[in-house]
This record gives sequence, C-alpha cells and structure tokens, in this order.
Amino acid sequence: MGRRTFLSILLTWALACPALGADFVTVGFWNIEHLGATNSAQRPIALAEYIAASGVDVLGLCEIYDTDDGPERRNEQLDTAFAILNEEDDVEWKYELFPNRIDNDKSQLCAIAWNAKQVTRDGDAFPIDVDDDPNDEFFLWDRKPHAVKFSTGNGRTDFVVIPVHMKSNVKPRDQARARGRTGEEFGAGQRELEAAALVAKLNDVRTHFGGEQDLIILGDTNIKRHTEKAVELITDAGFVDLNIEDFDTYLGDGAPFDRIFVSISKEFVFTRQRVLVDSAPKEHREYLSDHYAISTTFRTKADDD
Repeated sequence: MGRRTFLSILLTWALACPALGADFVTVGFWNIEHLGATNSAQRPIALAEYIAASGVDVLGLCEIYDTDDGPERRNEQLDTAFAILNEEDDVEWKYELFPNRIDNDKSQLCAIAWNAKQVTRDGDAFPIDVDDDPNDEFFLWDRKPHAVKFSTGNGRTDFVVIPVHMKSNVKPRDQARARGRTGEEFGAGQRELEAAALVAKLNDVRTHFGGEQDLIILGDTNIKRHTEKAVELITDAGFVDLNIEDFDTYLGDGAPFDRIFVSISKEFVFTRQRVLVDSAPKEHREYLSDHYAISTTFRTKADDD
C-alpha cells in the first residue's frame, strides 16, 4: 500500500472518530554507541540533555552494555543520565535492558525507557522467540527483540513498541560464511530472514497483549536503502516505513539506518519520522554517539482495540 493511499484511509477513520483531547505522545529510538564499553567516552549530562531535547516519552535504545556485576541488568551511565533527568518534577524515567539471544552476553543490549509520568507501562516485556534454521549460515536476531505495551490513559490510545537492532553490514568474523559476498550483501541477506522471522511472530505479540493492533517497530535496522527486501517484508505485513526517503541518521559514512515502522492504524495518522540532528556532529560523535536519535509523535484518541 502506498503512503498516499495509507493517509487517505487513515484520514477517513480519523474524521469518523473524534479525539478526546489534544494530547500527544512521542516515541523514539537511539543507538548510543557502545554505551558502557571500557573505552566509551559518553558523558551522562550530555546524554540527559540530548534525551530531554528529543522530547520523547518512550525511548528504545541499543548498543547498551550491562555494567552491573550482579544479576540485574543495569548501565551506570544510563542510571546517572536518568537520575539527572528525574530531578525535574514532571519526569520519572525508568528503563529496562533486555537480554540478547545468548543470555550471558552483556554487550550491545537493546532497551526500553519511558517517562512514567507521561505513559503507563502495561505488564512485562514479551520476548519474541523467532524461528531460526540451525543448518544455514545465519544467526538471526542476536539482539533478541522484545515487545512492550504502553497506555496513555484510561480508554485512550495504547500501543506496543518493539525496539530492534538488526544485522550490520560488516562481514562475519568467519570469512567463509560470507562466501565472497560483501558485508552489505551478507547483512542484507540476514536482515531479510530477520524481518521474515519477526513478521511471522507478530500475531503472537498481538495475542499476548490482548489483541492490540497498534504496533511500532523501531530501531537501528542497518538498512541502507528502503528498497531492501527486509523493508518490503515489514511493510507488506501492514506497516509503513516512516524513513521511506532514506534520511541519514548515522554519522559514520552517512546512512538511513534508523527507521520507525508504524502499523496501519488510525492512531498513527500523519505520523512522520524526525531526526534530532546536531549542528556540531564532531562533538556529537565524541560525547554522545555515531547515531542521531529518531522519533515520531501521534495524537492520543479513544482506543479502538
């Protein structure tokens, strides 16, 4: 379905279902480059200022390292950054780090953070157990996806967020696995399988959350062009790629890696992806990350599912 047709359908729905008020919620994602690794140079105050500037209420994260020596997954720099943010009266940030597919892997975890004074988390995170063929050369979803449901108020919009970090464009360390392909070719092949495996489990996600239809898949997809097969598989499953114009979100060599996919729903009418670009990219990369944060904002309505 094309973007124009999508907007036409949603506008018809929106006009038929008046909103209860002029409340908005902003959902975003940020890859904070190797946050918590031994050589990471990020400053918690800089992280706090950038998150505050993003205006997000819910924030997916990736490349977060578990720096806690005990059984609890925590990141010291995130703890400090959110403590700074929580000094304000109208803010109560919380976060959860998710385990990778290999449970004891403490590197490059995905996470979800939310301002509990703006949205309410509904239940535990749902781990998405994707199917992976053990006989092929790919190891799907090393950063295991999890789904989390949020509510914006009694009888109002609720939604499920799935933060993702897909296969990179770097060749596997075992060069034989690439079989002469470039890193991008190998990565695109794995991302196609990852997208197919995730899409196949979305009905499980909907069922787990009581039939919830308003889903947001967002994250560092490592996808360089919207023509990649992985994008087609996700959009064919009833989603819209909000970075269809391939706007750069990665500071390295410039690439539209970070994307938000929203389900075709009246809740997401007129949503756009925005990128929090810094006017000093060199300093951004030194103190923050090699990625910019992305976000989308939508108006809360009477919930319809």
